[in-house]
Amino acid sequence: MKKNVTIRLDKDVINILDVLASKTSSTKTEIIEKALYAYALTNKKDKSNLLKFAGNWKEDEANRMLKDIYSSRISKE
Repeated sequence: MKKNVTIRLDKDVINILDVLASKTSSTKTEIIEKALYAYALTNKKDKSNLLKFAGNWKEDEANRMLKDIYSSRISKE
């Protein structure tokens, strides 16, 4: 289940988010989620534990999600 959050973003970041949402036919939520997962994937040593504790995912679910994210990033490059 998704929860509402409130964050403050620079107007340039908001413009980038708007353009990405429009060009990819994605929601802003989807873009932000993918960006956070990608950031976690590239900047954390123990990614599965990060995702396991970031939400209610079990370790195998977190690992599967990271694998999917990594695969989608490679296919777009």
